[in-house]
Amino acid sequence: MRIKLLVLLCIITMQQSFAQTLNSNNKRQEIGVAFRSLNNFGAYYRIGNDRGLWRLGIDGSIYSNVDEMKRDTVFTNQERVANSFSIRVGREQRITLAEKLQLRLGGDLGYRRFNDNVKREFSNNNITDSKTDGNGFEVLGLIGINYQVNDYFHVGFELRPTYTVSKLETKYFDNTGSQEVNTKQNNNLNRFDFNASSVQLNIGFNF
Repeated sequence: MRIKLLVLLCIITMQQSFAQTLNSNNKRQEIGVAFRSLNNFGAYYRIGNDRGLWRLGIDGSIYSNVDEMKRDTVFTNQERVANSFSIRVGREQRITLAEKLQLRLGGDLGYRRFNDNVKREFSNNNITDSKTDGNGFEVLGLIGINYQVNDYFHVGFELRPTYTVSKLETKYFDNTGSQEVNTKQNNNLNRFDFNASSVQLNIGFNF
């Protein structure tokens, strides 16, 4: 009951703050694209004022790779396909460091879906096939900078430490042994990430 009341209080507070933002005389809006790598990119929309903005973002990643390997007399062809999709909402505060430079501090709450498929085909006609599907919730921190190029364009960098709580389902097939294996396994995963992929580049338009 206390948790429900706390969630309700947070929603009411966010609604009041968002309404004040919409009625602000110095309202600011930003829209742009975000990159973590060539395979991981997205888009964002922000609304607020010079001191703080509400954030809405979506991003996804796409990865595909094929490798050919040889061990002894057996050739192996490995194909991996992985992708993900996330949607996030949050808030950031801004502190002016110089005329066109701002420090950004805040965080997001997000939802993420992903899958990762790895298939190995051997020259002796054996196969292993692993398929993982998952979804979960994310809590993301934010520390970054924003540089105002001119009245219309901005660029920025973010560091995004992320804590994820996910549910995974993995299906595995293997006929390389004396007996064929065909299994399905469910797991829960709690993970904290803060590495090179936590760095994000933003390029956008403000109005």
